[in-house]
Amino acid sequence: MENIKLKIGLIIAGLSLVLGGLSCDLNSKEIVQGRSTQNRTKKKSVNGIEMAVKMISPQVLADQSLRSSGYSYTSSQMDSAIASYRGGLNFTLTLTPRENGRGHPDLMMKGVNGYKQYADRMLELNFRLNGSIELKAGQETYVPAMVLMENTFGLTRGRTFNLLFADADNPERLLNQEKYDLVFHDPIFGLGTNHFVFHQSDLHPHRELN
Repeated sequence: MENIKLKIGLIIAGLSLVLGGLSCDLNSKEIVQGRSTQNRTKKKSVNGIEMAVKMISPQVLADQSLRSSGYSYTSSQMDSAIASYRGGLNFTLTLTPRENGRGHPDLMMKGVNGYKQYADRMLELNFRLNGSIELKAGQETYVPAMVLMENTFGLTRGRTFNLLFADADNPERLLNQEKYDLVFHDPIFGLGTNHFVFHQSDLHPHRELN
């Protein structure tokens, strides 16, 4: 029963990541009751596409959730919200074509010829990408509990994917590792296998008191 409750909570947390406005630039500082937090971003470019992976701390997720209500909140409410997001690890993966030439297709159209290929691309990015991503932490390797592509309504050239990893049997085991290696085995754009390494310190962003 406890595992079921945990999984439900993780799903809610993942949906909050998408619906709570995290498509904004999380690389900027987020204000948390007079304090600031900095998310960590790793970037690399291969074959004309920039890949950017962000580890999103529980503090920022909690801040987004509380601020979305439009009301001020207490430090105890903040601590409670942070605890609720410690059931898993959240990342975003953004893929953006680097070419700027006129008429160059966006990510959805890159290398696509015809409707069938476009439909296949949609299926791959929306439903099959989870099989191409893994998180190595300590002696364990985790597959995403959830991968959701943000709907940009064609307004951006790139696409952002919200990633949620969980250890349903022992959440603290996942959260207390010193090193996290997010591995993306790209099956679509010829990007190969790419590693994005984070550390425990990235889960505890530097805070500055006013």
